[in-house]
Amino acid sequence: MSVTFHQLHIFQTVARHLSFTRAARELFLTQPAVSTQIRQLEEQLGLALFNQIGKRLSLTQAGRELYTYAQKIFQILKEMEMVMDELKGLRRGKLALSVVTTAEYIVPSLLGAFRQIYPDITVSLEVTNRARVLQRLVGDEIDLAVMGQPPEELNLVGEPFLPNELLLVAPPSHPLAREKRVPLSRLASETFLVREQGSGTRIALEKLFREAGLPLQIGLELGSNEAIKQAIQAGLGLGVLSAYALPLELKSGKLVALNVEGFPLRRYWYLVYLSKKRLSPVARTFKEFLQTATARELLHTHVKAELLPPSLEAKSTEGSLRLSRREQEVVKGIAEGYTEREIGERLGVSLKTVDTYRARVMKKLHLSHRSQLVQYALRAGLLTP
Repeated sequence: MSVTFHQLHIFQTVARHLSFTRAARELFLTQPAVSTQIRQLEEQLGLALFNQIGKRLSLTQAGRELYTYAQKIFQILKEMEMVMDELKGLRRGKLALSVVTTAEYIVPSLLGAFRQIYPDITVSLEVTNRARVLQRLVGDEIDLAVMGQPPEELNLVGEPFLPNELLLVAPPSHPLAREKRVPLSRLASETFLVREQGSGTRIALEKLFREAGLPLQIGLELGSNEAIKQAIQAGLGLGVLSAYALPLELKSGKLVALNVEGFPLRRYWYLVYLSKKRLSPVARTFKEFLQTATARELLHTHVKAELLPPSLEAKSTEGSLRLSRREQEVVKGIAEGYTEREIGERLGVSLKTVDTYRARVMKKLHLSHRSQLVQYALRAGLLTP
């Protein structure tokens, strides 16, 4: 019997997906090529590895046993590569990374900067939905993931590295677009456009309405942020999206951020991995890179170039110097996710006073919506990612 690693890798992929088609897509092979390799492996072993009834594929007892051993074999190979990488001093290596779709607006820039420092490291990046990211994490198929806060019931570690504001957006013609301090209850009759079940933004929105005792009217469930933005522009409803997904639409005026109680929702991006996983040298180095001054400056540059109005770029330093200590405290409180009432209680001033400080700061810094205060706080050093 001369089973090859190539055959085992193909078998492991088919067994994980229980689909020749999906395995072929992941392996960049044709389906007939995958089927041929599995057939040859079964002939070499003298045992059937899969049962197929109609389109349904399942593992035989021999297939289940082989899958267990294949996982152990590839885990040992991976550990061997990690040790060799450590001995080489991180001159080269591989990083397997999965990110949720909204993170595609920030992760490529981070990876570009990372590979400028480590040009011989190969990165595999998958952009997919939250459920798929969690599946790959739990299955130990990737090194790291970037997503919102991971579920507590899973054996995962989540380390926050960047604030992620969720804005309530609407077309500029919406009746609430010009109103200020809109009560959340006004949204009970509005139609919302949402991502699939399990999406981080959808979970946050559902939690907000549930805790407020309000009904959430879902009009459409869409598979991407871009589809939601187009549907909002078409007047099909309101949506909740990350500020990082909205720079062009907000700048051009195609969409507006509504000033509604409870918004923006304050969240974080997390770097996530299995709690019992021994991170490779490359994964550990990327994790440390996200906390460096280089990464923070890159993120601040992204904020400055994409999310803030051009007039602020030249005036930001001057503006921060003009902010009084109390104004900076108000901006910091907003950036940390506190309501204006909570900020007032912390500072010992009235709600009206906090609102006055906020309006004064926004005028000084030429800002048009509240979310830009958070991005300003990051770049001005009032809040550290």
